[in-house]
Amino acid sequence: MTSTLDRTRAVLAPDLAAGETVLAAAQAQLDGGTMRLASRVAAGAAGGGIAGVVMQSGSADDLEAALANGLVLAVSGLRVILLDVTAVSARPKSVVATIDRSRITDTAAGEKRVMLVKLPTIALTIDGADDHVLRFEVPKTSRRDAEAVIAALHP
Repeated sequence: MTSTLDRTRAVLAPDLAAGETVLAAAQAQLDGGTMRLASRVAAGAAGGGIAGVVMQSGSADDLEAALANGLVLAVSGLRVILLDVTAVSARPKSVVATIDRSRITDTAAGEKRVMLVKLPTIALTIDGADDHVLRFEVPKTSRRDAEAVIAALHP
């Protein structure tokens, strides 16, 4: 059985800069996992509100649609990468957005109760005119992956 990290490395191999490696990866959803929140984050990214997020192609509607099934949050030495996932198996497909690590001013890990389950959470504060925070929920089964992402963000 291959891990999320192994699958993410395979998908990102052609897109990585020379010497860049993927340090950690976790399945995730935008906080709340709702289309409403995904569209709010996408609109900020497309409008330049989150200066560190660079959409690979398309519009805010494309980003919203790409993240509707969840995402993979990957960390390399240079950037944080958001990948869309397949609907059935949540395997990483392609890069949707990137955030240069120099733009991330703070990271936080925590937990959030959703119904009866505590989910790990990751928050990334991105600098700009106003600090923007991207919040992610990680499935309980991917707790170790979330811990690896947080560790990779704090070298």
